[in-house]
Amino acid sequence: MHNEVLDINNIPALRFEHNRSVLETDKHAGCDALEPELRKTSKCSTMASWIAWISPELRGRIFHYLLSSRRTRNYYHRISEAGYKRLYQTVLPYASPDVSHLSANDVITALATVLFAQAFHKAGRIDGATDFMTNIMLDIRPRVKRLSRANYVGNALLIKEATNPLDILLQESAAPQALATVACSIRRAVNSVDERYCNQLGYMFNNARCSYVDMLLQITKTKNTFVCTNHTRFKYYEMDFGNGVPVLVRPSFLVFENDFVIMPAHPDVGGFELAFTTVPEVAKHIDDSKYWQFC
Repeated sequence: MHNEVLDINNIPALRFEHNRSVLETDKHAGCDALEPELRKTSKCSTMASWIAWISPELRGRIFHYLLSSRRTRNYYHRISEAGYKRLYQTVLPYASPDVSHLSANDVITALATVLFAQAFHKAGRIDGATDFMTNIMLDIRPRVKRLSRANYVGNALLIKEATNPLDILLQESAAPQALATVACSIRRAVNSVDERYCNQLGYMFNNARCSYVDMLLQITKTKNTFVCTNHTRFKYYEMDFGNGVPVLVRPSFLVFENDFVIMPAHPDVGGFELAFTTVPEVAKHIDDSKYWQFC
Protein backbone atom coordinates (compact mmCIF):
# COMPACT_ATOMS: atom_id res chain seq x y z
CA MET A 1 0.00 0.00 0.00
CA HIS A 2 1.37 3.43 -0.84
CA ASN A 3 0.32 7.02 -0.41
CA GLU A 4 -0.91 8.87 -3.47
CA VAL A 5 -0.56 12.59 -3.95
CA LEU A 6 -3.55 14.20 -5.60
CA ASP A 7 -2.67 17.03 -7.96
CA ILE A 8 -5.63 19.38 -7.59
CA ASN A 9 -4.47 21.39 -10.61
CA ASN A 10 -5.32 18.49 -12.91
CA ILE A 11 -8.88 17.96 -11.65
CA PRO A 12 -11.25 18.72 -14.52
CA ALA A 13 -13.49 21.68 -13.87
CA LEU A 14 -17.20 20.94 -13.63
CA ARG A 15 -19.82 23.46 -14.59
CA PHE A 16 -23.11 23.48 -12.72
CA GLU A 17 -26.25 25.25 -13.87
CA HIS A 18 -28.38 26.94 -11.20
CA ASN A 19 -30.55 29.13 -13.41
CA ARG A 20 -34.10 27.92 -13.95
CA SER A 21 -33.95 29.28 -17.49
CA VAL A 22 -32.46 25.93 -18.51
CA LEU A 23 -36.01 24.63 -18.14
CA GLU A 24 -37.23 27.07 -20.79
CA THR A 25 -38.95 25.40 -23.73
CA ASP A 26 -41.04 26.62 -26.63
CA LYS A 27 -42.59 29.87 -25.44
CA HIS A 28 -45.23 29.60 -28.12
CA ALA A 29 -46.59 26.30 -26.80
CA GLY A 30 -49.22 28.11 -24.73
CA CYS A 31 -51.27 26.76 -21.85
CA ASP A 32 -53.62 24.97 -24.26
CA ALA A 33 -50.86 22.43 -24.90
CA LEU A 34 -50.45 21.57 -21.22
CA GLU A 35 -51.64 18.33 -19.70
CA PRO A 36 -55.02 18.85 -17.95
CA GLU A 37 -53.57 18.66 -14.42
CA LEU A 38 -50.80 21.14 -15.32
CA ARG A 39 -53.26 23.48 -17.00
CA LYS A 40 -55.31 23.46 -13.81
CA THR A 41 -52.25 24.31 -11.67
CA SER A 42 -51.03 27.01 -14.09
CA LYS A 43 -54.13 29.12 -13.41
CA CYS A 44 -53.00 29.62 -9.79
CA SER A 45 -55.33 30.10 -6.86
CA THR A 46 -55.68 33.45 -5.12
CA MET A 47 -53.73 32.11 -2.14
CA ALA A 48 -50.87 30.86 -4.35
CA SER A 49 -50.67 34.21 -6.13
CA TRP A 50 -50.46 36.05 -2.81
CA ILE A 51 -47.78 33.74 -1.35
CA ALA A 52 -45.71 34.10 -4.54
CA TRP A 53 -46.09 37.90 -4.36
CA ILE A 54 -45.00 38.48 -0.74
CA SER A 55 -41.35 38.77 0.23
CA PRO A 56 -39.24 35.64 0.83
CA GLU A 57 -38.77 36.71 4.47
CA LEU A 58 -42.50 36.95 5.16
CA ARG A 59 -43.13 33.73 3.25
CA GLY A 60 -40.53 31.97 5.39
CA ARG A 61 -42.07 33.25 8.63
CA ILE A 62 -45.52 32.04 7.56
CA PHE A 63 -44.31 28.56 6.65
CA HIS A 64 -42.22 28.36 9.83
CA TYR A 65 -45.30 29.18 11.91
CA LEU A 66 -47.43 26.62 10.10
CA LEU A 67 -44.79 23.90 10.52
CA SER A 68 -44.09 24.68 14.18
CA SER A 69 -47.79 24.62 15.09
CA ARG A 70 -48.32 21.06 13.85
CA ARG A 71 -49.09 18.14 16.17
CA THR A 72 -47.23 15.68 13.99
CA ARG A 73 -44.52 13.26 15.03
CA ASN A 74 -41.97 11.21 13.13
CA TYR A 75 -42.39 7.44 12.96
CA TYR A 76 -40.11 4.75 11.59
CA HIS A 77 -40.50 1.21 10.29
CA ARG A 78 -38.10 -1.18 8.62
CA ILE A 79 -38.91 -3.72 5.93
CA SER A 80 -36.30 -6.46 5.74
CA GLU A 81 -35.06 -7.82 2.42
CA ALA A 82 -37.03 -11.04 3.04
CA GLY A 83 -40.09 -8.99 4.02
CA TYR A 84 -39.93 -6.99 0.81
CA LYS A 85 -39.65 -10.16 -1.27
CA ARG A 86 -42.78 -11.52 0.45
CA LEU A 87 -44.60 -8.27 -0.26
CA TYR A 88 -43.51 -8.27 -3.92
CA GLN A 89 -44.53 -11.90 -4.41
CA THR A 90 -47.90 -11.11 -2.84
CA VAL A 91 -48.57 -8.26 -5.26
CA LEU A 92 -47.08 -9.57 -8.52
CA PRO A 93 -49.70 -12.25 -9.41
CA TYR A 94 -52.46 -9.62 -9.40
CA ALA A 95 -50.64 -6.97 -11.45
CA SER A 96 -52.45 -5.62 -14.50
CA PRO A 97 -51.30 -7.05 -17.88
CA ASP A 98 -50.64 -3.53 -19.23
CA VAL A 99 -47.93 -2.95 -16.59
CA SER A 100 -44.67 -4.53 -17.74
CA HIS A 101 -42.89 -4.34 -14.39
CA LEU A 102 -43.28 -3.10 -10.83
CA SER A 103 -40.39 -1.48 -8.96
CA ALA A 104 -39.72 -1.52 -5.23
CA ASN A 105 -40.94 2.08 -5.18
CA ASP A 106 -44.27 1.07 -6.77
CA VAL A 107 -44.90 -1.75 -4.34
CA ILE A 108 -43.87 0.06 -1.15
CA THR A 109 -45.71 3.24 -2.19
CA ALA A 110 -48.80 1.10 -2.75
CA LEU A 111 -48.43 -0.29 0.77
CA ALA A 112 -48.07 3.25 2.15
CA THR A 113 -51.14 4.41 0.21
CA VAL A 114 -53.32 1.65 1.67
CA LEU A 115 -51.91 2.20 5.18
CA PHE A 116 -52.63 5.94 5.09
CA ALA A 117 -56.06 5.59 3.46
CA GLN A 118 -57.25 3.04 6.01
CA ALA A 119 -55.76 4.99 8.92
CA PHE A 120 -57.40 8.21 7.71
CA HIS A 121 -60.72 6.39 7.42
CA LYS A 122 -60.52 4.96 10.95
CA ALA A 123 -59.41 8.33 12.36
CA GLY A 124 -62.32 10.15 10.68
CA ARG A 125 -60.15 12.22 8.30
CA ILE A 126 -61.61 11.13 4.95
CA ASP A 127 -64.06 14.04 4.80
CA GLY A 128 -66.68 12.33 2.61
CA ALA A 129 -64.32 11.71 -0.33
CA THR A 130 -64.62 8.72 -2.66
CA ASP A 131 -60.99 8.80 -3.85
CA PHE A 132 -57.62 8.92 -2.13
CA MET A 133 -54.63 10.69 -3.67
CA THR A 134 -50.96 9.73 -3.55
CA ASN A 135 -48.65 12.66 -4.32
CA ILE A 136 -45.44 11.20 -5.75
CA MET A 137 -42.34 13.39 -5.62
CA LEU A 138 -40.23 12.93 -8.78
CA ASP A 139 -36.92 14.34 -9.99
CA ILE A 140 -37.14 15.60 -13.57
CA ARG A 141 -33.36 15.62 -14.18
CA PRO A 142 -33.05 11.96 -15.29
CA ARG A 143 -36.01 12.52 -17.61
CA VAL A 144 -34.74 15.60 -19.49
CA LYS A 145 -31.46 15.16 -21.36
CA ARG A 146 -30.51 18.83 -21.48
CA LEU A 147 -30.69 19.06 -17.68
CA SER A 148 -28.28 16.16 -17.28
CA ARG A 149 -25.90 17.68 -19.83
CA ALA A 150 -26.01 21.05 -18.07
CA ASN A 151 -25.55 19.52 -14.57
CA TYR A 152 -28.65 21.40 -13.45
CA VAL A 153 -28.71 21.59 -9.65
CA GLY A 154 -31.65 23.93 -9.17
CA ASN A 155 -35.06 22.89 -7.93
CA ALA A 156 -36.10 20.05 -10.22
CA LEU A 157 -38.87 18.31 -8.32
CA LEU A 158 -42.41 17.78 -9.48
CA ILE A 159 -45.43 16.22 -7.85
CA LYS A 160 -47.36 13.60 -9.80
CA GLU A 161 -50.78 12.54 -8.59
CA ALA A 162 -52.03 8.95 -8.50
CA THR A 163 -55.68 8.62 -7.48
CA ASN A 164 -57.37 5.40 -6.35
CA PRO A 165 -60.97 4.66 -5.30
CA LEU A 166 -61.38 4.40 -1.55
CA ASP A 167 -63.62 1.34 -1.83
CA ILE A 168 -60.58 -0.56 -3.17
CA LEU A 169 -58.19 0.81 -0.58
CA LEU A 170 -60.47 -0.03 2.35
CA GLN A 171 -60.83 -3.70 1.41
CA GLU A 172 -59.68 -6.22 3.99
CA SER A 173 -60.69 -9.47 2.31
CA ALA A 174 -58.90 -8.76 -1.00
CA ALA A 175 -55.73 -7.13 0.31
CA PRO A 176 -53.28 -8.51 -2.33
CA GLN A 177 -55.55 -7.37 -5.15
CA ALA A 178 -55.87 -3.90 -3.59
CA LEU A 179 -52.09 -3.57 -3.26
CA ALA A 180 -51.60 -4.65 -6.88
CA THR A 181 -54.21 -2.19 -8.16
CA VAL A 182 -52.52 0.69 -6.37
CA ALA A 183 -48.99 -0.40 -7.37
CA CYS A 184 -50.04 -0.44 -11.03
CA SER A 185 -51.59 3.03 -10.74
CA ILE A 186 -48.33 4.30 -9.22
CA ARG A 187 -46.34 2.78 -12.09
CA ARG A 188 -48.65 4.34 -14.72
CA ALA A 189 -48.34 7.75 -13.05
CA VAL A 190 -44.54 7.56 -12.94
CA ASN A 191 -44.34 6.34 -16.55
CA SER A 192 -46.45 9.28 -17.71
CA VAL A 193 -43.78 11.74 -16.57
CA ASP A 194 -41.64 11.78 -19.72
CA GLU A 195 -39.54 14.53 -21.32
CA ARG A 196 -42.60 16.10 -22.98
CA TYR A 197 -44.40 16.32 -19.63
CA CYS A 198 -41.32 17.87 -18.00
CA ASN A 199 -41.02 20.41 -20.82
CA GLN A 200 -44.61 21.43 -20.21
CA LEU A 201 -43.81 21.77 -16.53
CA GLY A 202 -40.87 24.06 -17.38
CA TYR A 203 -43.11 26.19 -19.58
CA MET A 204 -45.67 26.46 -16.78
CA PHE A 205 -43.14 27.44 -14.11
CA ASN A 206 -41.58 30.12 -16.32
CA ASN A 207 -44.88 31.61 -17.48
CA ALA A 208 -47.04 31.23 -14.38
CA ARG A 209 -44.60 31.92 -11.55
CA CYS A 210 -47.13 31.19 -8.80
CA SER A 211 -47.86 27.70 -10.16
CA TYR A 212 -45.15 26.06 -8.06
CA VAL A 213 -46.68 27.55 -4.91
CA ASP A 214 -50.09 26.26 -5.99
CA MET A 215 -48.62 22.78 -6.43
CA LEU A 216 -47.15 22.91 -2.92
CA LEU A 217 -50.45 24.08 -1.46
CA GLN A 218 -52.17 21.06 -2.97
CA ILE A 219 -49.94 18.67 -1.04
CA THR A 220 -50.25 20.51 2.26
CA LYS A 221 -53.84 19.31 2.53
CA THR A 222 -54.26 17.03 5.53
CA LYS A 223 -57.22 14.94 4.36
CA ASN A 224 -57.59 12.35 1.59
CA THR A 225 -53.96 12.65 0.48
CA PHE A 226 -50.33 12.12 1.46
CA VAL A 227 -46.85 12.68 -0.03
CA CYS A 228 -44.42 9.89 -0.91
CA THR A 229 -40.72 10.30 -1.74
CA ASN A 230 -38.23 7.63 -2.81
CA HIS A 231 -34.60 8.05 -1.65
CA THR A 232 -33.43 4.51 -2.37
CA ARG A 233 -31.08 5.57 -5.19
CA PHE A 234 -29.11 7.89 -2.90
CA LYS A 235 -25.77 6.43 -1.74
CA TYR A 236 -26.17 7.30 1.93
CA TYR A 237 -23.99 4.44 3.10
CA GLU A 238 -21.10 5.28 0.78
CA MET A 239 -20.51 8.73 2.29
CA ASP A 240 -17.59 9.10 4.67
CA PHE A 241 -16.68 12.51 6.06
CA GLY A 242 -13.83 11.18 8.20
CA ASN A 243 -15.68 9.13 10.82
CA GLY A 244 -16.60 6.14 8.68
CA VAL A 245 -19.84 5.42 6.83
CA PRO A 246 -23.09 6.02 8.74
CA VAL A 247 -24.57 3.20 10.80
CA LEU A 248 -28.13 4.45 10.26
CA VAL A 249 -29.60 7.24 8.12
CA ARG A 250 -33.08 8.54 8.85
CA PRO A 251 -34.63 12.00 8.41
CA SER A 252 -35.00 13.95 11.64
CA PHE A 253 -37.64 16.25 10.16
CA LEU A 254 -40.19 15.84 7.39
CA VAL A 255 -41.85 18.88 5.85
CA PHE A 256 -45.42 17.86 5.12
CA GLU A 257 -47.95 16.63 7.67
CA ASN A 258 -48.51 13.29 5.96
CA ASP A 259 -45.08 12.67 4.48
CA PHE A 260 -43.68 9.21 3.69
CA VAL A 261 -40.06 8.56 2.70
CA ILE A 262 -38.59 5.29 1.43
CA MET A 263 -34.88 5.00 2.20
CA PRO A 264 -32.27 2.28 1.81
CA ALA A 265 -31.34 0.31 4.90
CA HIS A 266 -27.69 -0.25 5.77
CA PRO A 267 -26.15 -2.78 3.31
CA ASP A 268 -25.25 -5.09 6.20
CA VAL A 269 -28.93 -5.23 7.16
CA GLY A 270 -30.66 -4.97 3.78
CA GLY A 271 -34.20 -3.94 3.01
CA PHE A 272 -35.74 -0.50 3.41
CA GLU A 273 -36.12 2.16 6.08
CA LEU A 274 -39.55 3.80 6.08
CA ALA A 275 -40.00 7.21 7.70
CA PHE A 276 -43.27 9.06 7.92
CA THR A 277 -44.82 11.93 9.79
CA THR A 278 -48.46 12.27 10.79
CA VAL A 279 -50.63 12.96 13.83
CA PRO A 280 -50.75 10.32 16.61
CA GLU A 281 -54.37 9.30 15.96
CA VAL A 282 -53.47 8.34 12.38
CA ALA A 283 -50.14 6.73 13.30
CA LYS A 284 -51.89 4.41 15.76
CA HIS A 285 -53.96 2.85 12.98
CA ILE A 286 -50.94 2.58 10.68
CA ASP A 287 -49.03 0.68 13.36
CA ASP A 288 -51.99 -1.66 13.98
CA SER A 289 -52.70 -2.38 10.30
CA LYS A 290 -53.02 -6.00 9.20
CA TYR A 291 -51.23 -5.11 5.96
CA TRP A 292 -47.87 -5.34 7.72
CA GLN A 293 -48.32 -9.13 7.70
CA PHE A 294 -47.43 -9.13 3.99
CA CYS A 295 -43.94 -7.87 4.88
